Amino acid sequence: MLKLGSRPAVRLLVLLVAVGALAFAACAPVKKSGPQIRAAFDCLGPDIADNQNQMFVVPAGVSQINIAALGAQGGSGGAPSGSSGASGGLGGTASGTFAVTPGETLLVAVGCMGGNAGVGIGTQGVGGTGGEPDGLGGKARGGDGDTAGSFGGSGGGGGASDVRRGSTVIVEAGGGGGGGGHGDGAGAGPAGAGGVGGGADGASGGDGDDVCTGGGGATQAAVGAGGSGCGPAGAGNPGDPGVDQMGGDGANGTEAGGGGGGGGRFGGGGGGSSGDEDFSAAGGGGASSFVDPTATNPATVAGNRPGNGIVLVSY
Repeated sequence: MLKLGSRPAVRLLVLLVAVGALAFAACAPVKKSGPQIRAAFDCLGPDIADNQNQMFVVPAGVSQINIAALGAQGGSGGAPSGSSGASGGLGGTASGTFAVTPGETLLVAVGCMGGNAGVGIGTQGVGGTGGEPDGLGGKARGGDGDTAGSFGGSGGGGGASDVRRGSTVIVEAGGGGGGGGHGDGAGAGPAGAGGVGGGADGASGGDGDDVCTGGGGATQAAVGAGGSGCGPAGAGNPGDPGVDQMGGDGANGTEAGGGGGGGGRFGGGGGGSSGDEDFSAAGGGGASSFVDPTATNPATVAGNRPGNGIVLVSY
């Protein structure tokens, strides 16, 4: 018999503890890590072909992936020297988990941020490219901001980011609207900011002064309406409505231009312009987002992406 406290007894006790620990570890469940980001696709700049025809090939052994698409922000509005135009709306997010087949190729288009209007006279921001290719900047590109005859131009709408299975869009994130231009008069108030991209629906652009109203946010069923102009009769112009997936162009004004609408599932409307130096113009509306109903865990989040869009693939 071993005496407690003797060296052989202590050694035996240590051995039993070690064996017990190993047995417990063997029986304990193994923690599995969640999906990891395996591919990221960015806006590659103004070259339409390179930017809109990126591809993801499903690797061997992978039968399910998560896709998160984030739309692009709208550009900021311009202003006379010494003041600032309104900011562009942030892009939205759309995500879901999809069943896939090894070797399958998915097509990816990433939205680019709408152009910022410059400081000074007659400058404008061009709408960001994005969405399904069409040779003209993408079917879901942002609408252009517009120049102003005397003062602040406006920001272009942000482009959509999408992923396609052949010609079928399975996930698409809406871009934000462009910011309106600032008037130069002493009485000019803030210009309207661009509406954020969806979410299920995009947000309307911010109103400018007087009756300059922001472009409408797009919904799951319709484009956003163009905003109304302000100033003396006939001097301020209405923005264009969205056209299918493309954002509507902002209105040209004699004093300050309206922001372009964002591109997405449906495009946001362009903001109304100002025809009076004491009135600032309105922002463009944000676009809506979309997740195909075949996805599990579908989700959309409004207005959480600054700058260019991005598409992330996880598994």
